[in-house]
Amino acid sequence: MKVKDDSRFMVSKDEKIKWDTVEPKTPGKILSRNIIRQDAGFPGHIQCVEKSEFFRCFITDLMVKNICQYTNQRANQIKDRKSLRKWKNLDSIEFLAFLGLCITYGVQKGRGKPLNEFWSDEFGFPIFKATMSRSRFENILSCLRFDNKETREARKRETKNKAEAVSEMMNLFSSACKSSFIPGPNITVDEHLCTFRGRCAFKVYIPSKPGKYGIKIWMAVDCENMYIVNLQIYAGKHGDMREIQQEKRVVMDLVSHLSGSGRNITTDNFFTSFDLGQDLLKLSLTLVGTMRKNRRELPPIMLPSKNREINSSNFAFSHNTLLTSYVPSKGKSVVLLSTQHKAFEICSSEKKKPEVILYYNSTKFGVDTVDQMARQYSVKRGTRRWPLTIFFDIVDLAGINAYQMYLRKYPSFRGKNSRRRFLLELAKELITPEIHRRIGKTGCQTKRIQTAIKNAGIGNILPENEIEIMSKNKRGRCCICPRKSDKKTNTHCNICNRYVCSNHVQKRSICMQCDSNGSGDEDSD
Repeated sequence: MKVKDDSRFMVSKDEKIKWDTVEPKTPGKILSRNIIRQDAGFPGHIQCVEKSEFFRCFITDLMVKNICQYTNQRANQIKDRKSLRKWKNLDSIEFLAFLGLCITYGVQKGRGKPLNEFWSDEFGFPIFKATMSRSRFENILSCLRFDNKETREARKRETKNKAEAVSEMMNLFSSACKSSFIPGPNITVDEHLCTFRGRCAFKVYIPSKPGKYGIKIWMAVDCENMYIVNLQIYAGKHGDMREIQQEKRVVMDLVSHLSGSGRNITTDNFFTSFDLGQDLLKLSLTLVGTMRKNRRELPPIMLPSKNREINSSNFAFSHNTLLTSYVPSKGKSVVLLSTQHKAFEICSSEKKKPEVILYYNSTKFGVDTVDQMARQYSVKRGTRRWPLTIFFDIVDLAGINAYQMYLRKYPSFRGKNSRRRFLLELAKELITPEIHRRIGKTGCQTKRIQTAIKNAGIGNILPENEIEIMSKNKRGRCCICPRKSDKKTNTHCNICNRYVCSNHVQKRSICMQCDSNGSGDEDSD
């Protein structure tokens, strides 16, 4: 039997929860569930110094090894294609250099621009030409794979997971996020949209997100350090059965590894429920979040009413859970649930907002801020392959986490355009080993590549005289002999610098054409 609304106690819509409208007694000491038992910082095994070392905490050796293996497997399967006939297996050094170019591409806001512009002498960036050829970059991009395609269908049937193509990579990245940094006291759980408009069985539409269409990823973010603590891809329904209490399961999956730490979890009205708050309390975690008006746990006094005054608040308490209903405008109300607060506190400002709402506003923005950061310098390119879009999103998020960890260790680095500077220097660190290796290969010591390396700020690896000797040893077709004879030589004309064979060379390595034009005589005067 329900109790009248104007009495001390009220019953929820489902008649299962009895709410008390009288403020409970608050002890003088801090509640045990609000004691933070871990300080934010680095775990003992993280001893990073360089920017690339922080980045490699998330793009791990195992992840790189697997991606190289699956990419080489795919390239060798389609090697009969004209562009891949000279395919050389991808290794970790070249793959990291490829990532460095992708990061540079994102920092330079390259999305929508043709790739050949980045290798152009007139409009491009020297570091692209110095690292690898454009055709090699495009071949790696087209062959990039993240699982064994031959066993994918069998794994799908076993796990009922439509995202098996990226599940191994996502699990490695998620594990790295959980183990690389100790987050602060406030965690935000919300949905992140990986923008994608191609064909995908679990593509969603979220009108509140800038991209509208894409792949949904549940995410937990430390709202103080903007660090991604954990994430989980939404791959649609498992079979034909609709998942019951999905929102509760998602939050528990994302934050269960923080059990016993005393942290607070902030959620929006999709996730927040009375049952979720009670389950988190069992893990020594608290919950603060907005609630939908149709929740069965709410008593009638918390719902919108035209009879309630603007800026007024109603409170109720039950089972270590505080309910707050605030009226921002006529006929509307904002309902929040908190297992962290007990007092019926209202701030002294003009709008008289409850303390719970102010706390929620200060901790709700974690995932939204990460979304904004990921869009600012994104490595994403237009593609019809959704696994590649997920991979690009992981690279964006790994860059954000690495940047936040670097700032934590070196606070003086923070400043104007510090993230842009961090990403550019990170890309250079990833690219440099491949350039060092490339400069030692036969045929890669041309003046064009050396000029690109100098302009990129990497510097010469070999002495100038050794570069000239190597360049002279390169063979080419004689510029005067008929093409069908295909006569190769390593001799250059000293004037036009074209290849010329011994049959068409004059004294001092001058070809007949230059000699007939009088260039040789002018040079000798």
